[in-house]
Amino acid sequence: MSIVTGLPAFFSPQRLTEPSSVPNVRHSRSETATDNLFVNNIRFLSMAGIIGVHTLGSSGSLFHTPSTAESISYFTQPLKFGTIGFFLISGFLLGERIDQCSPTRYFVRRLRNVFLPWLVWYVLFSALRLSSDLIHRRVEQLSFTSVYHACGQYLLTSPYWFVPNLLIALAIILALRKHLDDIRIGFAFLVASLFYSVNIYGHWATSQHRAAVFGFVFYLWLGAWSARHFKQVEKWIVNIPKSIVLALVLLSLALALGEMRLLYVIGSNDPANSLRISNQVYSVMVVLAIVRMRSAVWPRFINVRENTFGLYLTHAIALRFVVSAMTHAHVYPVASSTWEASMDALAFATAMFVITYAGSLVVVRTMMAHRSLRWAIGLPVKRITLERTINTSIPNKTISSQLPLGSASSFEHRPSRATG
Repeated sequence: MSIVTGLPAFFSPQRLTEPSSVPNVRHSRSETATDNLFVNNIRFLSMAGIIGVHTLGSSGSLFHTPSTAESISYFTQPLKFGTIGFFLISGFLLGERIDQCSPTRYFVRRLRNVFLPWLVWYVLFSALRLSSDLIHRRVEQLSFTSVYHACGQYLLTSPYWFVPNLLIALAIILALRKHLDDIRIGFAFLVASLFYSVNIYGHWATSQHRAAVFGFVFYLWLGAWSARHFKQVEKWIVNIPKSIVLALVLLSLALALGEMRLLYVIGSNDPANSLRISNQVYSVMVVLAIVRMRSAVWPRFINVRENTFGLYLTHAIALRFVVSAMTHAHVYPVASSTWEASMDALAFATAMFVITYAGSLVVVRTMMAHRSLRWAIGLPVKRITLERTINTSIPNKTISSQLPLGSASSFEHRPSRATG
């Protein structure tokens, strides 16, 4: 189903759970909750938003003017809910399963299924950037110190900062798993997030959200807490009038744009920071609106559960090749004004987004088809054989309860009752 066809049923006041396409199969409580439609909707839209933000930023760099870069930042704001969205659904999936195995075993499984694939792609990305920096003499010599500092910079200026931050937050939540229902714990994490939002102005610590180690723990906790109290949360959400939801989304977007403008005026070095208080509110409001959706918003050719982690891992490299090709081909025009430059950048970003997303998806699908490569995008090798066995015994291929539980990550691969 396309995004457009999924929107008319946006504010249906029905339950948020996705109807089963295999009614004769019995599901456990945790499986049913995890198959909520909104989890996949948040996955798809958050990843699309993240890739969109990165392509917009890259397109702005093609024009080499500070004023254009500022204009481009305003275009990114409507898409900047993705990071917090992923922390929320990561926590939601974690909250459903946190009591099912020991914390150590759980965390080790996350290292194997998430960290190791991440490490492969981060090393590849760093090798590509380091090669380019050496060729253009942005790195003068190939020494351990220079490579170490360069790779650290690559981490903080690329999408690859997310997984280490997520794993640190996950370790904190697992260490406090017995107290997850305590609102005081959540309040402490909220204070940490608010500190980073104020620190953007005060600069008492590093102000970049990519380096904010404790900045997103609150949203992982909030997702986990919501999963553990899902019936109450669901009842509260469906009773919010649609006009209120829309008003909150639009109001928080306006505030986020206003705060971004304020940060530009005062000379902030990171005016588009995801941990701005206005953007934190905006992200939660967007996620709240997505939860209210009653239709799948992703195209049928995308398997959200299997493709999302691979898209995250590969899109930075794909985008780098796209930008390099456009730069060397000189396909971008020279605008006569900031407005024209911004519109040109927006048009090019749209084209770059399509190319980057499609290219990354092709890479992910290709790796999915080879058993020996599936681990590198976080998918189990045995999945192919298991799926074939199930599909031969059950006509409908969209069944989940017959398969083992996947990883509790926003990128987890877990078969669903929903097609896609």
